[in-house]
Amino acid sequence: MKKQLYLYFIIIPISIFSQQTRIDSLSILIEKSENNTGKAKLLIKRSKAYPPIKTTEPFNDAILALELSKKDNDLKTQIDAYNQLSGISTRKDDYQKAIDFDLLALSLSEKENYFLGIVNSYKNISRNQKFLGKIREAVANAEKAKEVAVANNITQEYASLNNNLGVAYRNNNQFQESITVFNEGISQTKNKKLLALLHMNKANTFTEIMRLDEAIDSHLLSLKINEELKDEKGKQQVYNNLGALFKKAKQYDKAISYYQKSLKIAQQNKIESAVAISYDNIATVYDLTKKNDSIIWFRKNAIAIYERLNDEKNSARSYHNLGNYFLLHNQLIDAERNLNIALQKRIKMNVPNDIASTKTMLGLLYDKQKQFEKAEFCLLQAKELLKDVSNDKKEDLLKALSDHYKLKGDLEKALIIKEAQLQLKDSLLHHTEIINVVNKENNYVVEHQKNEIKKLASIENKFNNNKILFGVLIILVFLLALYSFIRWKKSDFYKNKIQFEKQKIEIEKLVTEKIHQETLEELSTVRKLVIKDFIVLKNNNKIYLKELIYIKSDDHYLEVYSKDKKEFLRGSISEISAQLPPNFQQTHRSFIVNKNFIQSLSTSEIVLKGNIIIPLTRKFKGFF
Repeated sequence: MKKQLYLYFIIIPISIFSQQTRIDSLSILIEKSENNTGKAKLLIKRSKAYPPIKTTEPFNDAILALELSKKDNDLKTQIDAYNQLSGISTRKDDYQKAIDFDLLALSLSEKENYFLGIVNSYKNISRNQKFLGKIREAVANAEKAKEVAVANNITQEYASLNNNLGVAYRNNNQFQESITVFNEGISQTKNKKLLALLHMNKANTFTEIMRLDEAIDSHLLSLKINEELKDEKGKQQVYNNLGALFKKAKQYDKAISYYQKSLKIAQQNKIESAVAISYDNIATVYDLTKKNDSIIWFRKNAIAIYERLNDEKNSARSYHNLGNYFLLHNQLIDAERNLNIALQKRIKMNVPNDIASTKTMLGLLYDKQKQFEKAEFCLLQAKELLKDVSNDKKEDLLKALSDHYKLKGDLEKALIIKEAQLQLKDSLLHHTEIINVVNKENNYVVEHQKNEIKKLASIENKFNNNKILFGVLIILVFLLALYSFIRWKKSDFYKNKIQFEKQKIEIEKLVTEKIHQETLEELSTVRKLVIKDFIVLKNNNKIYLKELIYIKSDDHYLEVYSKDKKEFLRGSISEISAQLPPNFQQTHRSFIVNKNFIQSLSTSEIVLKGNIIIPLTRKFKGFF
């Protein structure tokens, strides 16, 4: 276990690096690109390089590519951008928006005689119409796509087109045509991802017509390829379809197991449509195994997702299944309401198999309500729709019709229909076929486990043979992580320190600016006082500063002494001090002297010219 963990910590960083390499390389080229068309083409390449579970980044790249190609009027690049936008919209389950992009691409392709663009547009339109339940239109457009490709020898698209056409044929009950074109597609490609898809879709057609032995072979081939590719979405689809196969084989535990595997991947990758399908399928098996817990929750949540995604085909299926649940539990009003919703949707989509299935359920419902005429009408309509097919839906219909005639008392008809039903049942599913299906799946699981054990043994051998190398690599990875952590911590420390110093400087700057402003104001005041050579007293007498010797304060009065006169006026020493220049200094709370007249000074007094003695207190001594 420890060895595996060591390998994990070595391999994971390399794997992540590899996934990003192509995107990073394209990003550098995009930055360096100087023309609109070149940049647009690179953006489309980068859009395609993202993993399928991502949609926002590739969608934005395709939109920007479209805008740039429009500036240069490059129609082919615009078509490629529209096709990419359609594909991304399909991945987001926004099928109508995808068709809107497809139609824009088709219009430009026809204008430019760009045949590959025409082929891709018809193929994409068909794919999205299938999701919206427009089956006949989907078949017609899939056939158009193939016709254009063959007429213009676009061989690289043959396999993909046959895959699309095979699905459309199956949905339209053209099962043999479906198998034929899937086989064509498998012979036409070496692309592993496309091969996995072709095998899976071929298996689904076999499952639909109850050829389960052949279906399991194709499904397991598809699963093996997806496991080799590490394609999670591909595995999720195969798991879901294996669940459907085992449900038809009445191997319900295996069906549940595969449906739950599918649901887990869908939830991890946030694939809403796949989550809804898994909910619906799990509920169906719970129905069949009488596990009533959570069935309604699964059904209603599936319906909510389908309706949000505008997925009419699967929405109809969920309403049908919910109606069937209520029918089994004799909740006939709820059953009729849900089955009628399903029928309306299915008639709108015009899928015969599905319409017949819902009419069969309504026939059973009306029989329970003793409305035998309505029941027979629905059942005979279903029989007409299924006259050319042999599948489990037809077997269900024949059983319902036999029971109906029995309820009416027409035992002869009931017996004839019952014999037809049993004959069909025997042709559809033999006990040996079920055993073959289970054995093949078990053999695959065992073989898969053996391969995993071999891989682990191989890794262990390599580890044992390269212990020193792995040890050095582990130490290097650890040292690199430690170095990165220390650098980050150091960088964070200096970043915080710089931020602190910056804030400190900002505060000091504000303080300095304030002091500077105050100093400027003081200097301005002093300058005015220095320039001005006199002051005007409150009694309007003018005193020249060069003649002013000292000022004495006596209560609320001032005595102003100049060379040749003495003035008395009302005021305070602080008021007159504010009018005087710097050469006038207070010596005592009651005295201000003109420094220019100082003759001598001591610790406690100042002698002015004319032997005038002025007291000097400690408070003001420092100014002299």
